[in-house]
Amino acid sequence: MSEEKEEKKLLGNKKKKEEKEENDIEVTKDEIIIHLGNKKRLTLRKFKGKLLIDIREYYFDKMEGAFKPGKKGIALNKENWDNIKKHISDIDEGIDNMK
Repeated sequence: MSEEKEEKKLLGNKKKKEEKEENDIEVTKDEIIIHLGNKKRLTLRKFKGKLLIDIREYYFDKMEGAFKPGKKGIALNKENWDNIKKHISDIDEGIDNMK
């Protein structure tokens, strides 16, 4: 049985808070979460006093009935993030050229 089917079975086909639709945003006291779809999230938070932009794939933990962060992902500091933003037009152009 696929993970998605098992999750639906456990949850009785009800949507949980963690199952946000693509591009939904959650804002809490400590973090901002942007749901990118397909169990991927961008989370903005502070860790040990430093700002992190964490882009990560999540998995469903059947034992706890909740989504948890997986190993697949990257945590960027502000400097890394600014460098990516500086090159957005180059990235967009590359994407268009590779279509």
